[in-house]
Amino acid sequence: GNGYVDACNGYNHADNTGNDLLGSHWHGTHCGGTIAADTNNGIGCTGVAGGDGSPDSGAKLMISLGFGDSNTGGFAEALIYGADNGAQISSNSWGLSAPDVCEQAVLDA
Repeated sequence: GNGYVDACNGYNHADNTGNDLLGSHWHGTHCGGTIAADTNNGIGCTGVAGGDGSPDSGAKLMISLGFGDSNTGGFAEALIYGADNGAQISSNSWGLSAPDVCEQAVLDA
């Protein structure tokens, strides 16, 4: 394991759980689908980096959440978690409805 309980598909750093990977909103799931939806399968849309559905084609996604159901935080930990678990690209949505929710060091990174 990687030290995070129930982190089979990612981790919710805000609420400290591996079970709730949606948090308070579906935005990340929507963005992930836009990126990694399989191509040429006749279902739904085609992702910009989806591959053809064969093994090792297309982008692979990892959920690392900082906006949870009951808490907001763990942004730096989420980025480190991704890097430590093989992430090569980090897609982040920082459009916030609450000012000063992110540590300045994270915004500067």
